[in-house]
Amino acid sequence: MIARRRSAAELQILRRSADSTDVIASAPVLSIPEICEPARCALEHAVSLARRRAQERTGYDEQLSQFLFQYWTEADARMSIIERTLEIIRAIAPASRIQSVFRAAAECQNARVRSKAVLVLGTAIDSVPLVQRFLADHDGRVRANAIEVLWGRNPAEVGPIFNKAISDLHHRVAANALCGLYAVDQARCLSRIEAFATHMHPRFRSAAAWVIGKLGDRRNVPLLKALLVDKNADVRRSASRAVGILRGAALGGAV
Repeated sequence: MIARRRSAAELQILRRSADSTDVIASAPVLSIPEICEPARCALEHAVSLARRRAQERTGYDEQLSQFLFQYWTEADARMSIIERTLEIIRAIAPASRIQSVFRAAAECQNARVRSKAVLVLGTAIDSVPLVQRFLADHDGRVRANAIEVLWGRNPAEVGPIFNKAISDLHHRVAANALCGLYAVDQARCLSRIEAFATHMHPRFRSAAAWVIGKLGDRRNVPLLKALLVDKNADVRRSASRAVGILRGAALGGAV
């Protein structure tokens, strides 16, 4: 088997680690690339090691972020390593560092990185306007994740955002906005679900079924029945999954 060639970012961190004399007592000494490699150790163990290293070495969270910034520009960068690094930063870094990485991710050219950064770090960001920056992203996955991390926040602050986002042209963004709107304005949310369930595009009808299953509100059962016999196979499958969720939650026995 041919060993995977390490990226420039990994090699740089490895060289720094080799020169370091810092040793975590009673724990294996792993370099940043090793800690951020999911195949090397479980997330819980990686976070524990990183937290202990951060306690013993000033600026460790900054080294993690610098590794991430360089690594995500590599042509062969793996999303599993990027996600792991983001999760570790979220777990051990101070709020200022998390915000710094979050802002940097907004400027990353890789949409998958932006999408993952919003999802992993977004719930640790108190500033709604900072999360809102990602709602202008051209990639629907990024916008959808940004809406998701706003769920459950101050209704007065996020209500207008959800109301606007339900008109997004990407079905995932609009569906996530509906889920967020449910906690803010149920009446408007339910009326919009009905509009989605009869939308001309199958993806929006599928999204309606997903939202119905997610919310578990029995008032949507008649809509779900109609979606079960939709002319589009994907919509029917989505509706069937929603029925399973409702029945599993003991809410859809009449479906």
